[in-house]
Amino acid sequence: MVQIAMPLSHTSKLFFTLSVCIFACSLLNIFIAMRFSDDYGSATSVQTILQTSVSKNVVDRNNGVLLLKTTDASSIQMKEKAFASTRRSPYSIDILIVGSKNNTSQAKAQRDTWASHEAVRHFFLSTEYDDTNPRCTGNEDWTNDDLVKYIRPCRTGHFWHMANARNPITDFVKNGYTRFKWLKERSNPKGWLCAQKRFVTSFTTLVQMYAETKSLPDYLIVADDDTYVNIDHIVKMMISDPEELEAKGENQELSMFPTSNTPVVLAGCKIRAPNHKLTWLSPFGGYGVFFSKGSLKRLIQPLYCNDDASEFERGSCNKLLYKENNSYPLNATIAEERFFEIGDSLNQVFYKYTREIEHFCLHSDWFLGYIANFYNISRHTVGGNYWDDRKTDVQENRLHSFKDSEIYTTNKPLGQCLYGGENGKDCDADATVCHHMNITNLRKVHYEAALKLKEQ
Repeated sequence: MVQIAMPLSHTSKLFFTLSVCIFACSLLNIFIAMRFSDDYGSATSVQTILQTSVSKNVVDRNNGVLLLKTTDASSIQMKEKAFASTRRSPYSIDILIVGSKNNTSQAKAQRDTWASHEAVRHFFLSTEYDDTNPRCTGNEDWTNDDLVKYIRPCRTGHFWHMANARNPITDFVKNGYTRFKWLKERSNPKGWLCAQKRFVTSFTTLVQMYAETKSLPDYLIVADDDTYVNIDHIVKMMISDPEELEAKGENQELSMFPTSNTPVVLAGCKIRAPNHKLTWLSPFGGYGVFFSKGSLKRLIQPLYCNDDASEFERGSCNKLLYKENNSYPLNATIAEERFFEIGDSLNQVFYKYTREIEHFCLHSDWFLGYIANFYNISRHTVGGNYWDDRKTDVQENRLHSFKDSEIYTTNKPLGQCLYGGENGKDCDADATVCHHMNITNLRKVHYEAALKLKEQ
């Protein structure tokens, strides 16, 4: 008898496709287990740690990586609905990573390791596609003449003089801005230059979306794609413990970590300029910058500059509208006042500034330090280390850090500044933040931290 092959029904095709997918996924799991086994020991021990991690502090990875370029307020709101329906943490942390389209695997490794914590609500990635300078989005290299043309205006006082912004801040920026010789030693000079502005345009883009959604995280972390953050440490030190103290009625005015509704900007590692030059604090960006919910609220608050203005609003309006009538530091700007209109928020001012200023002449760390210190989006630093005690009368001393995590001139790094730096030590499970982390190290430290958490 001749058998005639009949075409598969729709259901049969679906079943066949599913079977192939399940088989492929099984092979993938075996491959992953073998890879973990090579790095850390038996696949069984790793699987145990991962299961413990999933049960205690990991969310469904369907949230994935949100490309900032293709994200808007409505898509954020849709993600938040999904997050709210599955969340197991009462806290929320958003993360903005500034990376490269040529190496998205770094950011994916972050998302799969330390940023897989259940408290992480959104994980945004900014790349060259988010650059506002068209020359930064292309793949062509810049010539030496291109590099010199880009940096020359930033190293002269003429640019700042013409912008009516010649002051101790811009003199410091002018003298410290990158030099051609240093830049040529970078593996990707163009990429480094473009990333400085991308940090800021991406930050203001995201904060503007917060203004639209009115949904703020407890903390926003802004970091590089080679940054490691122990989210368990952050949740305990900076969110849950302060809330418990507040519930007990304890005054947190001088607490190193107040509740997240308090305006605080904190650097994982901060750098202090020499005292004889300028009172200037800036984050070492590779260790992350942490913006509390309270600081984000101030960034998106409209400034109407009327008689009913709050103390924060009056100070901001005074700086933006009447700087000529003030003394330092209120009369020191980076020319952002040119872009202020009544009703704008601070974020809207800097959103326009970064896109319309002829030359963006700040390193990204300097910019974040400027808005933290010279606008009251972060409360004054409190006691707890030598420098804070010495600077209680300095109005612009507002960038916080983890205990002892500061670098001053040629002093050796301390605190969290030790982890992952060029002269520091290897990142380990005790670290809260680390810099210069490759994919292997991210996975290794995440595994060690999960194991330590399990043993506690």
